[in-house]
Formats: sequence, structure tokens, C-alpha cells
Amino acid sequence: MKIPSFLYLCLLCMLSMSCQINDIYNDIQKIPDAKWHSKQEITFQTSIHDTLVPLDVYIQLRNNQKYPYSNLYLFLTTIYPDQTAYRDTLECILASPEGQWLGKRTGTVFESRFLIKHNVLFPRSGRYVFKIAHAMREAEINGITEVGIKIAKPQNR
Repeated sequence: MKIPSFLYLCLLCMLSMSCQINDIYNDIQKIPDAKWHSKQEITFQTSIHDTLVPLDVYIQLRNNQKYPYSNLYLFLTTIYPDQTAYRDTLECILASPEGQWLGKRTGTVFESRFLIKHNVLFPRSGRYVFKIAHAMREAEINGITEVGIKIAKPQNR
């Protein structure tokens, strides 16, 4: 039986949208020339309105093969709607002890996603600001091409 191309296209669109239906916020920003200075904060802003729904928060990283380390330390500052701020230090493992990149490979770039908060309830409705800076010992690191944040409804596990 032959499926008309219009129906096939509709089915394909529905499948691709269903993967993102749980996303509340998803943004990724490019690091110019893949050179990230420690004073350069990557800023994300979103509004959370429903404080009763638990959410998952992810850090998304893309690196190339020029990144010289197997891990990456980050400072994540969350600014709440009432302007109180909370700073957290995160370690993201990008490569195995043998030196194999762990992320999903697309060409020369590896994409990794790290669940940093599971089933978290945002305490206040309003605008949240997330600032991410690297916390490595070097002032400038090479090889991190993009940094992002994703907030989504938890998937059934």
C-alpha cells in the first residue's frame, strides 16, 4: 500500500514535534571561535508560570576534539523572580578515562546533555535567569563550541 506523500509528511512532522512536546525551555548559545573566557557568562532567561509541576533541568554542551580535558567544571547561577541568586558548581564528564568522547557525535562536534536537577519544583512564578560560566583553572579554554540549558517535564522512565 502506497502512502500519499502529504500524509507521510504530516506523520513525520508529528513525530518530530512529539520529541519536544515536554520542553518548557530549550536554548543553546554559540561560543565565538570555541574560546571561552572564565569571565564570559552565558545567560538564559525564561518564565516559569506553573510552580506545581515538577521539571527536569539539563545543561547541554557541545565540544570539538580540541577540548583538552575529559571534564568541565561550571558555575551555574540561578536568579529567581525576587532577585535572590543561588550559585552551584557542576562537573560535567565529557570523555571516558580512556579518552573517548562520551557525547553524541555529529561530524567533529560532540553533544552532551547533563541532568542537573530532577523533578524540581520552581518555588515562584515569574522570570528566571540562568548564568553559566566555566570554572576551569585556565582563564580561557578552547574547544567548547556551544552551551545550553533545557527545562522539560520529566519523561516516564
